Amino acid sequence: LLPGDVNTEFDEYAPAIAPDASYLVFQSHSRPDTTGAIDLYVTFRRDDGTWSPGMNLGDAVNTVHVEKWPSITPDGRYLFFTSDRPVDVQYSQYSEERKNLRQVRALYEFYHQPKSQPGWGDVYWVDVVVIEELHPER
Repeated sequence: LLPGDVNTEFDEYAPAIAPDASYLVFQSHSRPDTTGAIDLYVTFRRDDGTWSPGMNLGDAVNTVHVEKWPSITPDGRYLFFTSDRPVDVQYSQYSEERKNLRQVRALYEFYHQPKSQPGWGDVYWVDVVVIEELHPER
C-alpha cells in the first residue's frame, strides 16, 4: 500500500510509474467515477512522499470499454495502454497513401475481426499531456 490517499476499496492495481516518480498510472474498476468496466487513473506524488487520490484519466483515455495495462515510455512522453474498444475505419485516414474502397473494407475487416483472446484488445498511446493537465498544482 502506498502512503496517502490513493488506496481505496476499489482495487488499484497494475501501476506504471513516471520516470521521474512524480506520478503513477494504475487501473481500477467499480469506482463511482468509472467510465467503463476498467479505467485508468493517475495519482500524483506529493512533496511529503504521500500520494494524492486517484483521478480518472477521462475520455482522452477511458471509454465504456476496458482500458488497462498502462505503461509510460522511458522518456516520460507517452502513455501506452490496452483497450478492447472497437476500432473505427477512420484510423485508415492517417495513412500517407490514399486508400481505395477495397483497401478500406480490408482494414475494416482486419480491425473488427475477433481478437486472439476475448478482452485482450489493442494497444493505444497518448501524449502524457493528458496526465499533466490533471495535476492539481497546474
